[in-house]
Amino acid sequence: DSARLFDQERRDLFRDIRDIPKNAAVRRVGEMVKRARTAKMHALVCACMRRMMPTIFGKDRKQAELVANLDIVFEAVSQEHSIPPGDFPDITVYQEKLSRWTRAGKSLASIPRLERELVARLDHSIAVDLAELAMSITGGDDNPPA
Repeated sequence: DSARLFDQERRDLFRDIRDIPKNAAVRRVGEMVKRARTAKMHALVCACMRRMMPTIFGKDRKQAELVANLDIVFEAVSQEHSIPPGDFPDITVYQEKLSRWTRAGKSLASIPRLERELVARLDHSIAVDLAELAMSITGGDDNPPA
């Protein structure tokens, strides 16, 4: 009985060792998906704040207001683009980074316009390209390795 248990544990260990490269690759693809979603979220937040900026007067005041009320911007982006609230970064950290950026003389109005085509290509890469890559690594398993 102990010998059978030992053999089973040995087989499981060898299978786990054999799967290490595949598991690492799957984790890398998962991290790539996470980074792509984060990049998209940042682009959409920047585009939203840029749209909210006045064209001529009151830019400094509005910029400070947007940084202070970043939760409203996050909510608007979340609703407009169906991004789950959990995909947004910690608001306090984001506000601090934005504050440092604006104190350095940068303006939200200077952010380039969002190129919808690039966002669409990023969405396609996440939904199709990275999904296909993950499937090729796992060999089509429904339950990819952890």
